[in-house]
Amino acid sequence: MTPTKKRLEKEFHGLRKTPADGYHVELKYGEIFEWIGTLHGLDNSPYEGGNFNFHVQFTEDYPEKPPKVNFTTKIYHPNVDGRTGVVSWKMLGEDWHHNNTMEKVLMSLRTLLDHPELESAVEVKIANEYANSRGAFEKHAREWTQRCAKEDSVSTGFT
Repeated sequence: MTPTKKRLEKEFHGLRKTPADGYHVELKYGEIFEWIGTLHGLDNSPYEGGNFNFHVQFTEDYPEKPPKVNFTTKIYHPNVDGRTGVVSWKMLGEDWHHNNTMEKVLMSLRTLLDHPELESAVEVKIANEYANSRGAFEKHAREWTQRCAKEDSVSTGFT
């Protein structure tokens, strides 16, 4: 077993053994290098009550290189590409450190929902709205959460 696979199995089983309230993960097709999960929107945020599905892809270079994370549920957020769901974020880029664990990534990703990293924004229009018209941003984020991330949602995924 490779060191990467060993570490991923340890991290995955740790997350499953002591699950957090804000997210859960599963293996996609039983493959340790590909995870899927759901992130729950924080209370008192525009994402409250939303369940946002995500996908994590690891390579043999993990943990030296970060995994690729993307949402598969549409979300109105400056750090999430509106076409693909790819997350643009320093923690998964220039600020990545091999000591980061997926538990830390997932907890931080949940926090990122409520505290966007505007300098890493991939959706500039949404970032400007967040910075200059917070009320409008929150209204749009709530609408998208209602439309895309709730149990009775009409549209959920990226195409």
